[in-house]
Amino acid sequence: MENFKKILKKDFKKKIRCAKLSSVDEDEYGEEGLLRMDVGYKFGDYKTLRFLGSGGYATIWLVKNKAERTYEALKITKSYIGDREKAEKEADFMEYMMKMGTHRNIVDFLGGFQITVEDACHLVMRYEVMGPNLYDIIDYKTKFHPDVVRKMIKHLLKAVEYIHRQHIIHMDIKTENMMFEISHEDIRDMAKSTDTTHNIYHLDLTRANSKFTLKLADFGLACIIGPSNEKADPPASPFRPPESVLTLTVDFPIDMWSVGCTIYEIVTRKQLLSCTPEDNDSYRLLHKLAKLLGPIPKAPFTIRTRPDALSVFGDDDCIHQGNPNVRRNFANAARKYLNDDDSEAFAKFLIQFFEYDPKKRVTAKEALKNWFIVPKGDQSIRENEVICLSKLTYNIHFSVNKTSESAFSYAIENSQLLAVFVCQRENSIQGQPLS
Repeated sequence: MENFKKILKKDFKKKIRCAKLSSVDEDEYGEEGLLRMDVGYKFGDYKTLRFLGSGGYATIWLVKNKAERTYEALKITKSYIGDREKAEKEADFMEYMMKMGTHRNIVDFLGGFQITVEDACHLVMRYEVMGPNLYDIIDYKTKFHPDVVRKMIKHLLKAVEYIHRQHIIHMDIKTENMMFEISHEDIRDMAKSTDTTHNIYHLDLTRANSKFTLKLADFGLACIIGPSNEKADPPASPFRPPESVLTLTVDFPIDMWSVGCTIYEIVTRKQLLSCTPEDNDSYRLLHKLAKLLGPIPKAPFTIRTRPDALSVFGDDDCIHQGNPNVRRNFANAARKYLNDDDSEAFAKFLIQFFEYDPKKRVTAKEALKNWFIVPKGDQSIRENEVICLSKLTYNIHFSVNKTSESAFSYAIENSQLLAVFVCQRENSIQGQPLS
């Protein structure tokens, strides 16, 4: 039996390399920049074990919480006040949601605190340790079982349905912000590993009954539904709907457009809209959308319209760039990964996310009932997916933004060998640890 297991391990435990994690440029450590750290850095009850990545304004570290004897992921911001305010906003939303109860498809927030080093203040947010993001797995181009694709989409929709019920608009839904839950075994192995080039995760995405959980992360751009949202940052260009260009309206349909873009990427392994830096020109983006999805009418965007927006429409009150067969194009894009029937069902399902009129765009709750997602009539929303917080404790030391305070009041089992996803990393943290 032992020899049989060794043979299985040799044959099936394959290493799949994901994209390299982002490196940290030396100039990011300058004045008002990142906290210079290295493996073994100690502060309070925490000791850094491994660099996990970096974002626009923070680094993420795997740490050991010595007081609670647990592993956590710490997101540590730059000291620049604007970046600290972004982090504080993110923490406010996470705290608000945690009070409602945790959800299986939302990354768990454990609290936060601030540290001051050499007169520079950095905010620290504590999260559960997660595995690779969906973008890295898609980028590798491993072939998923069609039922795995459905499950991925379902997990995304469940997360969005939940936050919308809590009156929250995420504003940054994309594959990079969908994270895979990993086992305690994986976390422990990652913490003990001396290999600084790879993280190894046991994830099986090739079989119909593959077990995994995807969670929505990064609420740094999120906002509460309401009239104060006019200044909210829009989604990135590839995920941005027409109303966020043409009007001041910020509402749930913005997220649903981004969800549609994300679903397209999950199924086809390509972004729906490839954007260059020049496409940050909002009206250039509209012309690309019209070419891809058909003429954009002015009628849905006449309320709370931006002052200069109406000039982009032609004499017939439309933006024209051709008349593509959108449904056929969606189906053809999916055929490399789905059979003909599923490709047609996918196209019919997806087109609902790209209704130009936000009022006609599908909601997360409606999408979860679509037979492309639940072909066997499975119940898509279950009460037990929201977990009571009676036993969950966390501490938050951030100052709550008073302007939003009123708004907040509203295995390896059965000896099955799993595919091993290896996120290639580089030892990119420069400089000496602080003493």
